[in-house]
Amino acid sequence: MIRNRDPDARLDDLTALMDAKAPADLHRALVLGPPAAYERETSMPLTYFRNAHDHDPVRAAETAMLLATDPRWRVTAGPLIAAIDATGLVPPEELDLLARAFINADVNVYWKCPDDWFSTIAIVISERHDPHPFDHGGNGTDKPGPTVAARVITPGLRRWASARVVRLDPSAWADIQARATQLGGEGSGGLIRGLLDAIDVLPSKSRTLVRQEALKSGRSDVRQEALRQTALRDWSLARTLGMSDGNERVRRWATGLTDPATAPTPTIGATSTMTRPTKSRKSSATQDSLFD
Repeated sequence: MIRNRDPDARLDDLTALMDAKAPADLHRALVLGPPAAYERETSMPLTYFRNAHDHDPVRAAETAMLLATDPRWRVTAGPLIAAIDATGLVPPEELDLLARAFINADVNVYWKCPDDWFSTIAIVISERHDPHPFDHGGNGTDKPGPTVAARVITPGLRRWASARVVRLDPSAWADIQARATQLGGEGSGGLIRGLLDAIDVLPSKSRTLVRQEALKSGRSDVRQEALRQTALRDWSLARTLGMSDGNERVRRWATGLTDPATAPTPTIGATSTMTRPTKSRKSSATQDSLFD
């Protein structure tokens, strides 16, 4: 947990989430309940998801989206959506659609709130489009449109989405890279990091292009991952590029890169305290071959 608010508000928030045994109840708690704390782990939101869907798979994709885009779990959104995927409770084709939405949307995805939530009140956003969790979709008439909740797409969700789509269709990498260029900022970094995660499914030339684009990213974690992959093929080049990086952490990492060919190779005799019969012993050169 990285930030707490009032303890009573925290307890109310937890109670509302834990008591939500039906999808509709959980949706209401997630959208209308003000977050009382922000978390770094996925076990609790995964519990909320299972409480609502272990015996009721209907609308599981909506719940997955609302949980993964909830500010309570912003820093762990990527691992959370992956954990929800692993439950098998969301149909794969619906997760595929969700992934494409996370790639193609700009800042937010929007979820239509049930009409009966706001049967007695009106929530209106000004024409200046001030940030607000709700937006009445006006249609140019006196009749208001549906009320929708704006859900922010974090870099972690873009990363998950990018990797998922490319593993399903490796030819999609170029479109995702182009989309990353359009987005810029954190959104771009998330998409490129996802391409790096799934780079093993790409042809050799495409891998090179993805790594080159990643080295231009404004996010140091994206650049460092591209350098790590480069080091597997050319440690000297990765070290040179890394030591000129603008981020101190990346420069420190690059300074530690050395030629793998000069690294000492441990032998069984040097690390083991086991006693062996004399006639079964082999030369160190033979033992080293076990690590090839």
